[in-house]
Amino acid sequence: MVQTPLVVIGRFTRPYGLKGYIKVQWYVDEIDDLQAFERFFVEDRKFPGGYREVSFAEIREYQKAYVAKVVGMEDRTAAETLVGKTIYVRQEDFPQLPEGEYYIKDILGCEVRYHGEVFGVVENFFEVGQRTLFVIKMASGKSLAVPYEKRYFVRVDVVAKEVEAEHLSELL
Repeated sequence: MVQTPLVVIGRFTRPYGLKGYIKVQWYVDEIDDLQAFERFFVEDRKFPGGYREVSFAEIREYQKAYVAKVVGMEDRTAAETLVGKTIYVRQEDFPQLPEGEYYIKDILGCEVRYHGEVFGVVENFFEVGQRTLFVIKMASGKSLAVPYEKRYFVRVDVVAKEVEAEHLSELL
């Protein structure tokens, strides 16, 4: 039973081949970042706490995507049971980052202040090429995509859950 907060780190997309491999969309900067985690979980209502642990026998890059072999998934039919399932890791298993670096999970939910006023809340993110954009739900109810650059995010305080922003008028 999982009793610690879990963080989304990937998603199973579709089976690959006949031997139990499945394509995975990972939410990490580098595939080597996964080595920091020993335990992975997927939702499963049959297990106490609603999650079951999964292990990977292999994870490899294939044509700008990733293919994984999950222990116990020996054929395509077994791999199909994972399609669409989200992959989680325990929050406590994340490695400590150097000062001034943050995990995306730490910025999500932060209040955004612009010219001393509450502008909105960091609601989501997406990546376009090598660029990360955060979606800010503005106080007006509209959303604004803001590149994660020092020009726009001048101060991030993950403890206070607050971001100080500048130059947002350029994006409106």
